[in-house]
Amino acid sequence: MCGIVAMFSHHAPISRDALERATNALHHRGPDGQRFWVSGDARIGLGHARLSIIDLATGQQPIASEDGRTHIVVNGEFYGFEAIQRELEHAGHRLRTRSDSEIALHLYGYAAAVTERAGILLADTKFEFGVDATTGGLLLVDEVLTPDSSRFWDAATYEPGRPQASFDKQFVRDWLETQDWDKTAPGPALPPDIVAGTRARYIEAYERITGARFERYLREDVVAR
Repeated sequence: MCGIVAMFSHHAPISRDALERATNALHHRGPDGQRFWVSGDARIGLGHARLSIIDLATGQQPIASEDGRTHIVVNGEFYGFEAIQRELEHAGHRLRTRSDSEIALHLYGYAAAVTERAGILLADTKFEFGVDATTGGLLLVDEVLTPDSSRFWDAATYEPGRPQASFDKQFVRDWLETQDWDKTAPGPALPPDIVAGTRARYIEAYERITGARFERYLREDVVAR
């Protein structure tokens, strides 16, 4: 499997040398090439050590989106990716590689566009996939684009270089950082106001992104107004 590295700094530029060293240190996981990318403001860096299996000619990472605004590093393999590539190209997308990894970039791009229309920035997220044991089909599973698997920031109040107002678990994390706790089990019990504040943020994210009423979802299990 390939090796991946990510670095981020709120204020000072990251060290390109440190990023390169960290990427090269994963040579044992990716002996076929080590590459890295640093953002224009030098606050974000991604590294990838590649084990070449698919698309030996053009599949180097990090991979950039069509407009160059988003970059990705991937560890793993996507089954059935050829059909998804054809769907993307039929929809007018220009793929930079023939690598299976690039489809994850477009999945994120689609999700980010949906949340942006709701005034929410999709700062990061994760996707989990599985294979149906009976059909062999690929499944996108588990908390897809929810506050549990994503980091949602309020676009109206976003400012680079500082903590952001969010609609995710960061509210709980911030409270935990104020507690006298050594971060071993058991953790401190959450007080009612923290539970209520977290719930309110999750509901706001749901209603803004889907345009649906959370109350109706609880009552009828449908995503609708």
